[in-house]
Amino acid sequence: MLGRNNLYIFLISLFALTGCGGAEFGLSPGSSAGDNDEGVEYSGESLEGGAVTQLDVDESGEAEVDLTSLTGSEEFVLALHAFEENGNPQSFHVSSLNDPPGKSAPKYLEEESEEYTDDWHNTLREAEADLDPASLTHEGQHIAFATQDPDVGSTRTFKVLNSLARVGSTTTITAKLVHKNSGVLGYVQEEDEDAVGDEVGDLLDTFNSQINDLERLYGPISDLNGDGRVIVLFTRVVNQMTASGSGGIITGFFYAGSLPEEIIYTYVPDREGEHGTPISKSFSYSNIYPTVLPHEWQHIANYNHHVLVNEGEAERPWLNEALSHMAEGISTLNSSDYMEDVGVENYSRFAIFLKNPVAYSMIKGASLPVRGFATLALRFAYEQAEKGYMPGSASGAELLQNLVDTNLVGVENFVTALYGEGVATTSFLTFLGQLNLALFMDDTGLTNDPRLKLDINLRGVADDNRGTNLQGPAVQTASSFPLSGNVLGGGMAYYRLSGQDIIDAGGLLLLNVNSPTRFGAYLIQTGL
Repeated sequence: MLGRNNLYIFLISLFALTGCGGAEFGLSPGSSAGDNDEGVEYSGESLEGGAVTQLDVDESGEAEVDLTSLTGSEEFVLALHAFEENGNPQSFHVSSLNDPPGKSAPKYLEEESEEYTDDWHNTLREAEADLDPASLTHEGQHIAFATQDPDVGSTRTFKVLNSLARVGSTTTITAKLVHKNSGVLGYVQEEDEDAVGDEVGDLLDTFNSQINDLERLYGPISDLNGDGRVIVLFTRVVNQMTASGSGGIITGFFYAGSLPEEIIYTYVPDREGEHGTPISKSFSYSNIYPTVLPHEWQHIANYNHHVLVNEGEAERPWLNEALSHMAEGISTLNSSDYMEDVGVENYSRFAIFLKNPVAYSMIKGASLPVRGFATLALRFAYEQAEKGYMPGSASGAELLQNLVDTNLVGVENFVTALYGEGVATTSFLTFLGQLNLALFMDDTGLTNDPRLKLDINLRGVADDNRGTNLQGPAVQTASSFPLSGNVLGGGMAYYRLSGQDIIDAGGLLLLNVNSPTRFGAYLIQTGL
């Protein structure tokens, strides 16, 4: 029988270590798991008490838990996580005394098609990796504008990227300067001035007031043309990049190829969908514009520090996007430089990931659910650093600074910022284990340990103008043994097991994995 002492022992071992779209998921015959919502529960449902046992996988890839003393009324959740640097799936097999261990993994189904903005951002980040940084610092076609202080009402031309398929394809437009302040120049394509409206002035002034905060957390953006400002350009060309009726829209982007000017490109409100997917002015100003501007600002700062200042590579898309999504919460920054909440749009991204966590790796691609996963992981790390539990960063603010002002990228950057220099990237598995438990146990009454809790609420209806209902991570139901499957490297999964099923199967739970150094597992007793 699992007891509460197991939780204490587990925490000692775990934190000693830390101190140094959606695919279907198949199961082997004789097992079952939820397909969409069928057979799926959420970790906020029917949870009481709690005890955790870490399954110690030996060198042969096997682990076992003796549950022969069960009465049959118990319920458990098997929480799995894996790490492989390319995000490749890692197979597992759970069996019992009546089913000797074996290795059998179903075919992993690829992710759903990605949302337009996510595909486009990934394309831009890959294109930036091929740019020659030296060429960006030389005088280019826009440099003449830098020597001027343009007047509101003046016009100029811009070349705007216009194709999801080809980064070099552009449309030339004429735009009017409709608002300026000390840090921002706001241009609107001449034909779209009425669609953007007078609200743009307050929007850009609010954004300008956030720049000092953004600079403290992420460092300054580049200023290659010496004008001391970032340009925000509102243009229907961005709307037109996605076809009407597609349901998708590019909300905004930065591309380093626009340097030596720092330009944030964004769409124009279009309620009737004349230029692409319909999107109202009210929703644009309540949800999209206030988040897309700090989001894209981070991309400019990230490229500046990783490539131009530290002469390294552009950051990997998953971490670059997670840092930008974190920046969306800049309006909640308190006097201690701590963001008390995430941006209004992030809860919907969290919900998509949490509905089917087994389908995604946080380090593979930059789809909408992967962004939700990676941002949630970064938010958890941010909170843990603020609480003093991440030896590589003394606060949440320092964590963000360390992740941006470096020439390290990807998992190496993440692990170094969390745990300090010289820590192996395999420690990412330790972080995933801590995150795995925290996502499942937070706000359930299963634990009060701050190292397994989040400050943001992942259970309940979010105040995001969408009515997003968060229910914690989905838990697949395994009705019998054997249970076989895959967990993506950089991913996690949850399976519900009943005490009676375990008794019927012989009482000894056996886990067999294809790579013991890439896999972690915990058995959580949820009904004591």
